[in-house]
Amino acid sequence: MNEANSEELKAESRRYMTTDEIMALFHVVRKTVYRWNDAGKLHGIKAGHKLLFDRGEVEALLTGEPNPKSVNCE
Repeated sequence: MNEANSEELKAESRRYMTTDEIMALFHVVRKTVYRWNDAGKLHGIKAGHKLLFDRGEVEALLTGEPNPKSVNCE
């Protein structure tokens, strides 16, 4: 693998956050992260046995910005 591909791979891996990273960031337990995923507050992507979350979506939740992936049915 050349250096350019290695950098692209690193950048792509930083685009997503793990459940553990979200737990540490919000100071919540794993079950809370799963509930947020089930409720649509966050949208996880299953990657093998891991659930990954888009960093931009997590940062929007952290700052209180509206989540563009959430659908308001009211």
